Amino acid sequence: MQVTCFPGWASHAFGLKTGKERRTMRQSISTRFGILVALILVVLPLVGVVPAVAAQGSGLQDDNTYESPQFGYSVTWGEDWSVRAGDVSSDSGGYDEITLRGDDGTLWIQGEADEVTPAEAVETRISLEGDEEDVVAQDLEADVPMTEMLVGRDKVLIEGYTLDEAVVVVVLSARERDFDDDLASVQDQVLVNGEQVLTGEEIEASGEATTDEETEEPADDVATGEENEESTRRK
Repeated sequence: MQVTCFPGWASHAFGLKTGKERRTMRQSISTRFGILVALILVVLPLVGVVPAVAAQGSGLQDDNTYESPQFGYSVTWGEDWSVRAGDVSSDSGGYDEITLRGDDGTLWIQGEADEVTPAEAVETRISLEGDEEDVVAQDLEADVPMTEMLVGRDKVLIEGYTLDEAVVVVVLSARERDFDDDLASVQDQVLVNGEQVLTGEEIEASGEATTDEETEEPADDVATGEENEESTRRK
């Protein structure tokens, strides 16, 4: 019996691809790869933008400036400290938080409504950092309530402030051997409402200094007016 073979019969019979089919497949793969690359180029820039936008909504203004979305106080910092998009948060009706990171320690700043006192806010933070047994120094009756703790190998300093209608808690945590250097860096480079923190001194609420200056100026004008009147009467 004579068997007639047609071109390409072996390829179809045994599942082999013809030259034309292989070229078509390569073109298809190349097209799909090109589409995938194009999508990656479009999506990657968006991935970088989303965290930045979210961070701005949480109060991060730029690489060195933060403004509390709910309470309006500002935080600025120098080159020893940095912040990431995930280090800021704002919970509507709750807390505004920012964490600054140094080479050896972290500085955590939290604002909340003044429904609690600074002393109460500091006491609450103690339980989050460790326990009462870790407290080595404390003064909750001071104008700026404070607590110092040793938690394992870490030293922690907590202070509470009243700013406008907010209570702000500032916490520095670092290895005990590095703590003094980190504290000096905080006092030198980190400002809240333009003033140093973790010094035991109160921070002026935003706008208070300007108000005092504006109040003093009219007093000078009144005094000058009285002097002129006196001089006129003498003439």
